Amino acid sequence: QIVSLLVTMSSDPIVTAVPHPEHRFSVADYCVFIGMLSISAIIGIYYAFVDRRKTTTNEFLMGGRSMGVFPVALSVLASFLSAITLLGTPLEVYNYGTQYWIHLVVYPILMYITAYCFTPVFYNLKVTSSFEIIYMAVVLYAPALALAQAGLVLFAKYWDCDPIQTKRVSTPDQLFPLFVMETLGSFSGIPGLFVSGIFSGALSTVSSGVNSLAAVTLEDYVKGYTNFKMSEKKATLITKAIAIAFGILAIGMVGIAQLMGNVLQAALGLFGLLGCPIFALYIVGMFIPFISSKGALVGVLSGLTASLWVGIGAMISKPYNPLKPILVNNCPMNNYTTNLLNQQLYNNKTIELMMRTKRTRRRLGFVDTDCS
Repeated sequence: QIVSLLVTMSSDPIVTAVPHPEHRFSVADYCVFIGMLSISAIIGIYYAFVDRRKTTTNEFLMGGRSMGVFPVALSVLASFLSAITLLGTPLEVYNYGTQYWIHLVVYPILMYITAYCFTPVFYNLKVTSSFEIIYMAVVLYAPALALAQAGLVLFAKYWDCDPIQTKRVSTPDQLFPLFVMETLGSFSGIPGLFVSGIFSGALSTVSSGVNSLAAVTLEDYVKGYTNFKMSEKKATLITKAIAIAFGILAIGMVGIAQLMGNVLQAALGLFGLLGCPIFALYIVGMFIPFISSKGALVGVLSGLTASLWVGIGAMISKPYNPLKPILVNNCPMNNYTTNLLNQQLYNNKTIELMMRTKRTRRRLGFVDTDCS
């Protein structure tokens, strides 16, 4: 039963701040940014020409499995240190405090488990669809530490004049770029270098993502469910075509992603909803060998159903997540008003389940898959 509660006081102020000077790229910033894109394009074109005679999917997707530890580590690091991580993590710490640091306590444990329990299994099987997921915990520890500290720096600068509340940024994800422009904008080329890093993170993540999706599609669907005979050269061409198709699809979905709010929360939410039941399926397959394929299928479908039900319900109900206290005391202001508003709050057990944190929803999908 829904119980209505009338709240007659709202503490959210309406602030009209004095306009600040606009920050724009200098010629040096544009040169750095265009130079980064040009170098990335030249590298891609060069290796596409040099490696055009490599006709096997193993060489195209896995580098022939002959790369050393250092280049593989850098490649995986570039893949998972995405633009979402660079922009979203400092904002998460700025908005909600240092609770994000709990990740840094868990990651060393995950690194050990991943390196000694999961990676050897998949490497010895020589599969192409699980490497990036398995390496994730290993490569994210140091970046998470650095970016959490960046969020504390943001708070130290804006704790008494919040740019989000004063509408200096149109979306919260613009807070970190604003900090860079205000702090380092006087140094020609530095803002351009920052934006280049954001674009580099996006390009590396997208490129590895579409290639991984192409590899999974080829191995698990084209080869797994068809009797189509193909040479290695033709399989490589099909893989490239699938990668291009996924790239076009990703570009077409940019408009949808724009409506999902905070980039980090959206990415982690989607990964948790879909990734945890699938991860539970890996656990079952590795440590419970007597389970049948039908049982595993029922389990993962049950876990996905429960996880998506709660997750989509949470997106629709839009749970209230209290932020840290917001101050605008030291802002140069034209107007400061506190409104008296009537708000309607709801108390419902079903909605309450959907308003749980993302970690709770992930555990639900994981546990439901294993139990089923």
